[in-house]
Formats: sequence, structure tokens, C-alpha cells
Amino acid sequence: MPFKFAYLCDLLQTLEYPYIRDKVIIESRVKEYTQKEIVSWLKRYRKSLDEFATDDAAVMMMLRPEEWKDRDFGLDTDGLEHLLARALALTRAQYAELRKWRTEAHNGDLGVCVERAMGTLERVSRKYISPHYPSLKSTYDGFCPQGIFV
Repeated sequence: MPFKFAYLCDLLQTLEYPYIRDKVIIESRVKEYTQKEIVSWLKRYRKSLDEFATDDAAVMMMLRPEEWKDRDFGLDTDGLEHLLARALALTRAQYAELRKWRTEAHNGDLGVCVERAMGTLERVSRKYISPHYPSLKSTYDGFCPQGIFV
């Protein structure tokens, strides 16, 4: 039986825990925690990892997503923040909440801060308005000027 992706998700979720806590943990403690959790995870799934059906390269790529060369879309975080703020029509206070991921890493990454900022948006029901192609194209071009997604 091939190695289950859920096992990797469990490990990554466990490793994320020190960064999303309310209290900040000392970096040396985070390293100890990370090493302990990785070793216990490897011991727990050693048999599954050694099976013939398991693709070793795929497992290692999942464990180290920052190493993927094809995952670099050339997006800068400043431009992405600004684009998200404009697209969501955030107020200054909401934009400040969105930018907290830079200074308060223990409160989550950019995605978590976007969710938090969206949670404060007013709930206004509007009729569905179909976006026009030129507006979608200009947003796409602003988001990815190199045309990588094409």
C-alpha cells in the first residue's frame, strides 16, 4: 500500500504547532521539539516508508516544500498583500490586521491573517455581478506579470 499523504499532513501540522501558539517559544526549544517530533514520526511510519510502493522522492519533496523549484512563482509578499487588500476592499484597520503576519509570526502566516481580516468584513448581500474579462485580465497581470500560470 502506498504511503498516505495524511501521514505527512499530520507531521506538518505537528511541526506547525510552536509557530501558532499564543505564547512565543524560544528558538532552541522549537528546534528540540521539531527534532523530537520528526524522530518519533519516522519511527512510527518506518515500516510504511520502507515499503516498495512508497515513492521516496515524493515523500522527501513533501517534507521539504521550500526546496521545490517549480513552486517559486516569483510573487513578492508586499505586492500580494497590497493586491489582496485592494481586491477585498479592506479598510486601514483591516489592512493593519492583514500585515500582522510579518510581526506576529506566532499568530499565523499570511493565509491565516487574510482569513482573520476577511472575518471582519461587513456581511453585505449583493446581487451577483459577473466580472468583465478586462478587469480579470488586469488583476491577473498585476498578480503574475511574468505569465507563469499560462
